[in-house]
Amino acid sequence: MLFDVHCHLTHERFKSDLPQVIERAKSVIIHCAGSGSVDNHRVLGLAGEFSNVKPSLGLYPWDAVELDEAQVDLCFDMIRRNASKLVSIGEVGLDHYWGKAEDDWEAQEWVFERAIELGVDLGKPLIVHTRKAEAAALELLSHHSVPAVIHSYTGPQKLVPKFLELGCFFSIPSVVVRSSSFQELVRKVPVDRLLTETDAPFMAPVTGQRSEPVNVKEGLKMIADLKGLTFKKAESQLTSNYEVLF
Repeated sequence: MLFDVHCHLTHERFKSDLPQVIERAKSVIIHCAGSGSVDNHRVLGLAGEFSNVKPSLGLYPWDAVELDEAQVDLCFDMIRRNASKLVSIGEVGLDHYWGKAEDDWEAQEWVFERAIELGVDLGKPLIVHTRKAEAAALELLSHHSVPAVIHSYTGPQKLVPKFLELGCFFSIPSVVVRSSSFQELVRKVPVDRLLTETDAPFMAPVTGQRSEPVNVKEGLKMIADLKGLTFKKAESQLTSNYEVLF
C-alpha cells in the first residue's frame, strides 16, 4: 500500500489540473491537510469528490495568530463536528521561523495545546508542523498522551530520540531522494516509526518541479535503500505503521 500522509491539494499550484494529479496517484491513499476554517471546508469537499483523498483538518500556526479566540473556537468546533470523517488533525503545531514576536509564539502555543487536547478528546492522531520551535513542541506534546506524526522534520537531530520516546512517528517527504538531512533522519528513526508524505506541492524529488502525491513511491524507494530493505519489505513495514496509527 502506498500513502501520502501530508499534502496540500488545495494549493493554487494544483488549480489547473487537480483531477489529473489525483488520477496519477490513484493507487495512493492521500491525506489532504487543512490549514484553517476556509481551507478545511475545501479539504472536505475534495474528500467527498475523490475516493482516495482523506481529510485531515487543522489550523496552521501562522494562520492561528491572525485569529481571535472566538474564531479559533469556530475552527475547532467545525473539526469536532466532522470528526467521524477525519483521518487526523492537522496540520497543527508551532512555527518560529517567520518573525520573532513572542506574543505570536504564545498564541501559537495556546492554539497548539488546544489542538492536542482536541486530538485526545476525539482519539485522532496529530500531524505536527514544527519549525525552529521543536523543543517547545516537544514540551507541549509531552504533557499529553496522543499519537502524533512529526511531518517533514528539519529540527535538531538530538531531539529525535525524545520525540520517539513520546511514541511519535516521522513522515518523510519525497525530497529525501536529494536531501542529506532527511536521509540522516531516516537512518536515525527506527523503520517501525516511519511514514511517507510529499508535502506537495512543496519538496519535490526533482529541484524546481512541483511535487505530487504520486512521488511517495520515490521516497519509499530511498527509505528502502537507506534501511537496507527491498522495496516490498519497506512497503509492507510502512503499511503496518500506517495501519497502527490510522
